[in-house]
Amino acid sequence: MLKLVKFSCDCIGTVPDDDGFSILVRTCDGRRDICFLRRDMGGKSYDALPLMQTNELIREIGKLISDGHSMWMVRTLLEQPKE
Repeated sequence: MLKLVKFSCDCIGTVPDDDGFSILVRTCDGRRDICFLRRDMGGKSYDALPLMQTNELIREIGKLISDGHSMWMVRTLLEQPKE
């Protein structure tokens, strides 16, 4: 299971590694977009993100991946040479 945390600044990401870096999936800058951004979160406090919110983000990430794959397939079909 992917363990996500919410930082004191409202960023959401992974538990920081030994160097204090986390992979953020949502930043605190007011944007609601999903991202994958490695940022130094050392010194910031955090709490575990509730399971319901974690599952919601996982579903959102899954949908984005699926939509991207669908768009890739459409592009591939449109780029095929015509006979």
